Amino acid sequence: KSHTDDWAPGPFSSKPQRSQLQTFSSVLQTSLLFLLMEFLVESGSQTHLIWSRISKVLSRASEALECGNPS
Repeated sequence: KSHTDDWAPGPFSSKPQRSQLQTFSSVLQTSLLFLLMEFLVESGSQTHLIWSRISKVLSRASEALECGNPS
């Protein structure tokens, strides 16, 4: 038995890795959405339409993460 078997689950156990991956994915999606928004605003699209769509997507992503990680 190695001494690492006695350690409590840390940031490198399988469950936290899944959570970290979800967090990274959420951050990546958010970053891409803001980049897309910036591009569309610079190209003359309607800002309020972009913000409402981004708000809906972020709200759904937040709900999905909460459902996937019960408190």
